This record gives sequence, C-alpha cells and structure tokens, in this order.
Amino acid sequence: MAQLTKENDDLKARVARINDYIWSRYVEVTDDYQHQIDEDEALADLQKNYDAQGDQSSADDIVYLGILLFERGFVDEDNKLDYFKRAYQIFQRYRRTTGETDWDVVEDRLEDITSFFEDENIDPEAELAEEEDTSPEDMVLVPAGSFLFGPNREATELAAFYIDVSPVTNAQYMEFCEKTGYRKPRFHDDPRFNQPNQPVVGISVVDAMQYCEYHGKSLPNEHQWEKVARGTDGRRYPWGEDAPDEKRAHYSHDMDAGRPADVRTLEAGLSPFGCYDMAGNVWEWTSSPPAADGATNNVEDYRVARGGCYEDSGDFLTTFGSITEDQKTKSEIVGFRCVKKVG
Repeated sequence: MAQLTKENDDLKARVARINDYIWSRYVEVTDDYQHQIDEDEALADLQKNYDAQGDQSSADDIVYLGILLFERGFVDEDNKLDYFKRAYQIFQRYRRTTGETDWDVVEDRLEDITSFFEDENIDPEAELAEEEDTSPEDMVLVPAGSFLFGPNREATELAAFYIDVSPVTNAQYMEFCEKTGYRKPRFHDDPRFNQPNQPVVGISVVDAMQYCEYHGKSLPNEHQWEKVARGTDGRRYPWGEDAPDEKRAHYSHDMDAGRPADVRTLEAGLSPFGCYDMAGNVWEWTSSPPAADGATNNVEDYRVARGGCYEDSGDFLTTFGSITEDQKTKSEIVGFRCVKKVG
C-alpha cells in the first residue's frame, strides 16, 4: 500500500511539471518553462493519470492531455489521425464538463482538427462514433453554466454534475438493503408500492442519503434538480410550455387507489437533459432546506421536494414548484434520485 501511494504521488508530481511545461510552451507560447520534457513520456503519464481519475478527472487533467495530443499530431504524421481523433474526444469532454465554449486555447485547436477531417474527407461523427461516454452508468452529464431558477427566472450559475436518468427504483434500493443490511423502505411489503421498476417511496431524507453515499453520490440540491428539469431556457414544464397530459406525466390519480408508475415509461415527458419523471409520478427529495421565511419553524428539520406526484393535479408539475416536508417523513408520494460530482 505504501509503495502504491508513493507511485501515485510521484505520478502527480510528474503531471504537475508536465502541465507547467504545456502551459508555457503551448498556451502562453514562450520558451520560459522550467522543465525539459520528453513529450512522448509526458503523454504516457498524462494518459495514465487521466485513466486513473476516470469520472473524477479535473478540467486540467482533461485539457492538458488534449493539448499535448494535438501538438504531437503535428510531429508524428504517421499517427496524426489517431492523435487528432483522441484530442477531439478530450476537448469535447472538456467542453461538456466545464460548459466553456469560447476559450481559444481549445476552440482554435478544435477548428484545426475539424479542418483536417474535412481535408481528408473524414466524417467526424462517423470516425468518432467510439467516443467514450464518461457518464457513470444510468446518469447524464449536466454541463456547467447558468439557467433560470424559480418563478422569477433568476439567472443562476452551477458547476457541472451528473444526475440519475430516473428516480431510484424499488429494485435498486432493495439491492442496497440486501448488501448493507440497511432497513427496508416503509412500503416494501405493499404491492401497491413495491413493484421492482416503480420509484422507491417510504424513505426519509436520511435513508436517501445513505443510499446515495453508498454509491459515491449525493442528493441533488434544489438548484441542481431544477436545472435538469427546466434546462437553460426557463421552461414551465420539462417538455416545454404545453400543459401536462397522460403521454408526458403520471398525475391526477386517485389518492387512495393511485400508485407510482414504472420509471422510464413516458418519453414524451423527458427533460432537456434526457431525464425521466421530473414532472409527476413521485415528488423527489432534495438536500435543500426551505427558505427561512417565518412560515416554517426549525427549517433545518425540513427539506424541499420537487416534481409533483401521481395524485397531484397538473398545477403541481411545474419545473419550479415545490413542497416542504419534515426530513424524517416516509411518505408514499416521495422518492429521490442522486447526483455525482464531476472532477
């Protein structure tokens, strides 16, 4: 273990020196760099670090690798296509991760790569069909950037993050319980609420957080949740401005006989980022306490839930609507989904 730790520390130190070199030579374009670097060895170290970091790769891990791949493409003509394909993939990931599309260091190189593909009669989309999908399984990447939050459509900046495509299901939650010995959800033996592909309900905020933490994730805050549901154009519903209907949302069912629907069944109701069930089906816990407006005592005991549920009318399904529940509540109308940090 000590040897492995030392190797990792040595790699990080080499990567830091390599990044300094790349910044001086290829970004600032000066000869004022402190380290003499073998670029082929440097590329191997950057790739090793990138592979080791995986989904946790930082923006620096990504962009410096892309820059060196691009520059090596001009030195090694025989492998130029391979270098440029890989650099294209890396730069595209940088753009998705940061939401930045106007940094000339990246954009100029992408333009050069695209021109090379055109000169060689290469279709980038066809050639790059194997581009890596860096999103964790069953999650989508939400790029950094601003969106319009709340009924007043306030411009709000968020860092990039991943979010589950759909709410956590009974099957997923029960697997967690079986592996960890954690307590089962309140309605685990009720056939109205315990079907495998229904969203799990009858769980408190703590229960949801335990599941998230076990999987290296967390509960979304309400800003993250709303950006995913609303996109960046301030829409009223995940699908746009049209009123809800049965093809887009599971709602307006009898409160005594209704039940959650299986997740991922209403494609017409997808959010701008491709997420299901963000209007109707079940409310979803967030990590956010309600605003301290005097209406709720001990706000830290409560959490905001978003999205509306199967027994609500369409008025509750807006992207900015919410309810406040005691975080210990284990309700038949509240479930959750997870988010994960990028970098």
